[in-house]
Amino acid sequence: MALTNVLDKVFPKFKPFFKDRFSVTALYILTNYQSPERIANMNSRSYEPLRKLSRGRFTLSDFVKLKDLAKDTVGSTSDFLIHQMSVLLELYSQLDSKIDELERQIEDCIYGIAPPILL
Repeated sequence: MALTNVLDKVFPKFKPFFKDRFSVTALYILTNYQSPERIANMNSRSYEPLRKLSRGRFTLSDFVKLKDLAKDTVGSTSDFLIHQMSVLLELYSQLDSKIDELERQIEDCIYGIAPPILL
Protein backbone atom coordinates (compact mmCIF):
# COMPACT_ATOMS: atom_id res chain seq x y z
CA MET A 1 0.00 0.00 0.00
CA ALA A 2 1.26 3.45 -0.86
CA LEU A 3 0.44 4.80 2.61
CA THR A 4 2.94 2.45 4.19
CA ASN A 5 5.61 3.52 1.70
CA VAL A 6 5.12 7.20 2.52
CA LEU A 7 4.98 6.47 6.24
CA ASP A 8 8.29 4.60 5.99
CA LYS A 9 9.84 7.80 4.65
CA VAL A 10 8.15 10.20 7.08
CA PHE A 11 8.24 8.24 10.36
CA PRO A 12 9.89 4.80 9.93
CA LYS A 13 9.32 3.69 13.53
CA PHE A 14 5.56 4.36 13.46
CA LYS A 15 4.48 1.09 11.81
CA PRO A 16 6.62 -1.18 14.02
CA PHE A 17 5.30 0.68 17.07
CA PHE A 18 1.75 -0.25 16.04
CA LYS A 19 2.85 -3.74 14.98
CA ASP A 20 2.38 -2.93 11.27
CA ARG A 21 -1.40 -2.51 11.69
CA PHE A 22 -3.46 0.54 10.95
CA SER A 23 -5.66 0.52 14.02
CA VAL A 24 -8.25 3.21 14.66
CA THR A 25 -5.79 4.81 17.08
CA ALA A 26 -2.93 4.81 14.58
CA LEU A 27 -5.13 6.28 11.85
CA TYR A 28 -6.42 8.95 14.25
CA ILE A 29 -2.86 9.98 15.10
CA LEU A 30 -1.80 10.10 11.47
CA THR A 31 -4.89 12.03 10.43
CA ASN A 32 -4.77 14.59 13.22
CA TYR A 33 -1.03 15.02 13.77
CA GLN A 34 0.50 13.94 10.41
CA SER A 35 4.16 14.75 11.05
CA PRO A 36 6.61 13.33 13.59
CA GLU A 37 7.18 16.87 14.86
CA ARG A 38 3.50 17.34 15.65
CA ILE A 39 3.33 13.86 17.22
CA ALA A 40 6.37 14.70 19.38
CA ASN A 41 4.64 17.89 20.51
CA MET A 42 1.39 16.24 21.58
CA ASN A 43 0.41 17.24 25.10
CA SER A 44 -1.63 15.71 27.90
CA ARG A 45 -4.87 16.93 26.30
CA SER A 46 -3.96 14.88 23.23
CA TYR A 47 -3.77 11.68 25.26
CA GLU A 48 -7.37 11.48 26.50
CA PRO A 49 -9.02 11.13 23.04
CA LEU A 50 -6.46 8.44 22.18
CA ARG A 51 -7.17 6.54 25.38
CA LYS A 52 -10.92 6.68 24.75
CA LEU A 53 -10.59 5.73 21.11
CA SER A 54 -8.47 2.71 21.97
CA ARG A 55 -10.72 1.78 24.92
CA GLY A 56 -7.74 2.06 27.25
CA ARG A 57 -5.36 -0.11 25.20
CA PHE A 58 -3.22 2.90 24.25
CA THR A 59 -1.63 3.55 27.62
CA LEU A 60 0.12 6.64 28.91
CA SER A 61 3.45 4.82 28.59
CA ASP A 62 2.61 4.06 24.93
CA PHE A 63 1.84 7.75 24.46
CA VAL A 64 5.19 8.82 25.94
CA LYS A 65 7.09 6.18 23.97
CA LEU A 66 5.47 7.26 20.67
CA LYS A 67 6.34 10.89 21.40
CA ASP A 68 9.95 9.88 22.10
CA LEU A 69 10.14 7.89 18.87
CA ALA A 70 8.81 10.89 16.98
CA LYS A 71 11.44 13.16 18.53
CA ASP A 72 14.24 10.82 17.49
CA THR A 73 13.00 9.88 14.02
CA VAL A 74 15.26 9.90 11.00
CA GLY A 75 12.29 10.38 8.70
CA SER A 76 11.85 13.17 6.21
CA THR A 77 9.05 15.65 6.75
CA SER A 78 9.02 17.38 3.41
CA ASP A 79 5.81 19.19 2.58
CA PHE A 80 5.32 16.88 -0.39
CA LEU A 81 5.45 13.71 1.72
CA ILE A 82 3.16 15.14 4.40
CA HIS A 83 0.65 16.21 1.73
CA GLN A 84 0.89 12.82 0.01
CA MET A 85 0.23 11.05 3.30
CA SER A 86 -2.76 13.31 3.96
CA VAL A 87 -4.25 12.49 0.55
CA LEU A 88 -3.67 8.76 1.06
CA LEU A 89 -5.29 8.87 4.51
CA GLU A 90 -8.33 10.56 2.98
CA LEU A 91 -8.53 7.87 0.29
CA TYR A 92 -8.18 5.17 2.94
CA SER A 93 -11.04 6.72 4.89
CA GLN A 94 -13.25 6.91 1.81
CA LEU A 95 -12.56 3.27 0.93
CA ASP A 96 -13.25 2.18 4.49
CA SER A 97 -16.56 4.05 4.43
CA LYS A 98 -17.49 2.44 1.09
CA ILE A 99 -16.69 -1.01 2.49
CA ASP A 100 -18.98 -0.35 5.47
CA GLU A 101 -21.75 0.74 3.09
CA LEU A 102 -21.36 -2.39 0.95
CA GLU A 103 -21.40 -4.63 4.03
CA ARG A 104 -24.70 -3.05 5.12
CA GLN A 105 -26.16 -3.63 1.65
CA ILE A 106 -25.06 -7.28 1.75
CA GLU A 107 -26.65 -7.72 5.18
CA ASP A 108 -29.89 -6.14 3.91
CA CYS A 109 -29.92 -8.55 0.95
CA ILE A 110 -29.32 -11.56 3.17
CA TYR A 111 -32.06 -10.56 5.60
CA GLY A 112 -34.36 -9.86 2.64
CA ILE A 113 -33.86 -13.42 1.40
CA ALA A 114 -34.40 -14.73 4.95
CA PRO A 115 -32.47 -17.99 4.58
CA PRO A 116 -33.56 -20.72 7.00
CA ILE A 117 -30.12 -20.77 8.63
CA LEU A 118 -30.77 -17.27 10.05
CA LEU A 119 -34.17 -18.18 11.49
